[in-house]
Amino acid sequence: MAGTRLYLHIGAGKCGSSSIQTALTRSPAVGDIATYAKIARDGSIKVRPSASRETGYTASINVDTVDPGILPAISTNLGAAIERAGPLILSYEGWHNRVDMFHKHRLLEGCGPVTVIYYVRAPVGYVNSAWWQWGVWKGWTIEKAMTRFTNHARYGLHARAWAELPEVERVICRPVAGDVVPDFFSLFGVNPPEMEKTNVTLPGGVLRLMQRNPDLWKSHRLNFLLGDAFTSREPAPWVLAPDQIGRIIEETRESTEMLQEFMDPDAWSKIRDDALWWDANAYAGKRAENPYEGEVANADTIAADLLKHIAGSRR
Repeated sequence: MAGTRLYLHIGAGKCGSSSIQTALTRSPAVGDIATYAKIARDGSIKVRPSASRETGYTASINVDTVDPGILPAISTNLGAAIERAGPLILSYEGWHNRVDMFHKHRLLEGCGPVTVIYYVRAPVGYVNSAWWQWGVWKGWTIEKAMTRFTNHARYGLHARAWAELPEVERVICRPVAGDVVPDFFSLFGVNPPEMEKTNVTLPGGVLRLMQRNPDLWKSHRLNFLLGDAFTSREPAPWVLAPDQIGRIIEETRESTEMLQEFMDPDAWSKIRDDALWWDANAYAGKRAENPYEGEVANADTIAADLLKHIAGSRR
């Protein structure tokens, strides 16, 4: 990646982005290669940005949600920050499918060469996790969520779109296989900081409890506090039926094949040889639960874990 002036970690969501952002916030100097920075809501560039009090890390803005009037200044501010501080790393997990915004507003103009780093996971598991991260709390139907998130999981198409930006010299796609933090730092040839995982999936019983009380989900800080409180790391409830699984796989198959263009042979073999990307039968042991309501399992354990956490935090 020699000669790169800007590294963009673009996600995808539910692929370890919070852990990468936490590591970069805590250790912003990645060897002598690049420094972590962020695009702030006012369009300025913060080099070595401070962590959010809510989450313990920080990341760049979602370019979809800011005042359009600030967008033209971003590339100028970014170019000036690179001249001042040297090569930078920016991260936001929602950028992976929003290359259109970077193209339309020329957000990278004058900032190249750019290397894009993109983590991906099997589309079916991504859609199920995305339902619990976003879809259910937006009041969507499972079908609407499937359509939206299956499009997000057309990773190869998104990678190609990023590669077509004139400033982008290289797109590196990596499969999520274990802890992504060491993998991310290995791309720069440096060791990662020691840290715990962040923003892990809440236990299924907690998700069902919050589903019954959706106002709880509005507190971003509460989600992170709950993540610290529970020792259980059971997966989120499975809500995809066999026909839905088959549709997701078929609708993403061609795009998945495109990923080979952006992966080294070892990374591609992890996808090529993993039936979860290609075969609905790999999910034969999954039983679909009702996506809209369900039993709060292990309620006693949930209450005990929460009380233990409260007691421990007051010591």
